Amino acid sequence: FFFKQKTAYEIYQCDWSSDVCSSDLVRSVAQHADDTVRGADAALIGLVERIEIDGVEGEARERLRRVFQRHISTLPPLKGLSFINAEGDSIVNSQAFTQRINFADRDYFQFHRAHSAPFAYIGKPVRGQVSGDWIIPLSRRVNHADGSFAGLMLATLDMTYFENFYAGFSIGEKGVITLVSGNALVLARRPFVEANVGRDLSGGAIFKDYLPQSPEGAVWGYSIQDGLYKLAAYRRTDAYWLVVWVALEENDILVAWRAETLRTGIFTGVALGIIALLGFFLTRQIGLRLRAEAVAAEGAASYRLLADTSTDMIFRLDRTFKRRYVSPAS
Repeated sequence: FFFKQKTAYEIYQCDWSSDVCSSDLVRSVAQHADDTVRGADAALIGLVERIEIDGVEGEARERLRRVFQRHISTLPPLKGLSFINAEGDSIVNSQAFTQRINFADRDYFQFHRAHSAPFAYIGKPVRGQVSGDWIIPLSRRVNHADGSFAGLMLATLDMTYFENFYAGFSIGEKGVITLVSGNALVLARRPFVEANVGRDLSGGAIFKDYLPQSPEGAVWGYSIQDGLYKLAAYRRTDAYWLVVWVALEENDILVAWRAETLRTGIFTGVALGIIALLGFFLTRQIGLRLRAEAVAAEGAASYRLLADTSTDMIFRLDRTFKRRYVSPAS
């Protein structure tokens, strides 16, 4: 995924308004990738030490194969394990095949042969020579007692394991989740596009302009792949320098906001309608009461005038039969 600049990029901490557009999503994907690689690498560390001490000859080879199979059964991301010697030949592997396969042309083999650095190397994704499935190579160097190159331990991670995890996120129709290695090679992507597998993104804006400034953030820009204006939140992990970004199309980001605005507008309109209706009935009742009081006052004044001017005796008694009013004329 590349970006081409519109005017100027905005760099800020990811704080998207919709539920599917948050920095938590990017952190979740990055943490999942880091934990997956960490689990496989832990198995490699133990296996490298075992090979350097016990070797791979005779009975040690069969024991090593059984250990491989136990790791495969307990670590779901693992597709296979293999020990490759200094000539690039697979000597011990977890899969049930007997033909010898040479890996000397693979990037991870050439890296370990040229470098003695004791860390894991994430290679370019390839199709497995036996299964034909897309796999992500993870390897560690194996040394002889004198420190010379003895081969490497290779773990292959199932690419569909990552794709299935990414499928659980709601990112809209045009959204993209991308997992990239520290050397800028595409490892996994949703949606899956075979042409993008292993693609070198070192020349893209994320790697050139933004990661050098901050290991995480967000950027607005136009995608070179589909020309859509998107917001991409990115994050680089600390342990294996994996880079993850989630890019969402502008309209997909606004969908939740528009829906919430519509719901709020409808609720507000209904509430205002109810308030207006209650106000109308209250005003009407107040008006009726005022008119009734005016009619009653007018009637009382008329009766008082009639009593005061009448020649008949008009009096009012209370409950103790005391006169409280006697007409003046009488």
